[in-house]
Amino acid sequence: MHIKFPTDEMSQRRVMADFYKIAGFPNVLGCVDGTQIPILSPAVNDNIYVCRKGFHSLNIQGVCNAKLCFTNIVAKYPGSAHDAFVWRNSSVCQFMQNAQHHQAWLLADSGYPLSPFLMMPLASAQSAAEMAFNRRHSKTRNTIERAFGLLKMRFRCLHSTGGCLQSPPERCAQIVTACAVLHSMCTENSVPVPDDI
Repeated sequence: MHIKFPTDEMSQRRVMADFYKIAGFPNVLGCVDGTQIPILSPAVNDNIYVCRKGFHSLNIQGVCNAKLCFTNIVAKYPGSAHDAFVWRNSSVCQFMQNAQHHQAWLLADSGYPLSPFLMMPLASAQSAAEMAFNRRHSKTRNTIERAFGLLKMRFRCLHSTGGCLQSPPERCAQIVTACAVLHSMCTENSVPVPDDI
């Protein structure tokens, strides 16, 4: 399986070690973020698919590892869904809530709710330690932005410059998930990223 969140201790240790190498941020199991994938205006309830940027889309949530492979993808919510709502209803959130010990966490931006297992940057960092925390957080969390960037570069149909997906929302969700699986397979097998056209 090419999209699998690390749930056993051995795979969690491996993922945390890979993230630690980026900026020395300990105990990171993944980085989470959302992205809008443009779709054709649906025939039913088209207004709920309009995202905050003003176009029809699906709000896709991804969790990635330090190698830019997706370990979880949620591709079923309309563009108007808030990132925090998508997160609260995801299997990774449920897993983290049910975990016995919170010795690991995910990194997110300020659009997500702070919890014992989800860390955001400090809003008004002032001390040297707080600024160092934010730098390390940002450098580590950047992996999810890069993962989405590579996904959209490999599959231009997911990028706004490629137009929009021309199928009903349910089919679009399947396309996005399939592209995320293929992206992770390519990354795991060191397939070169295509030139940006």
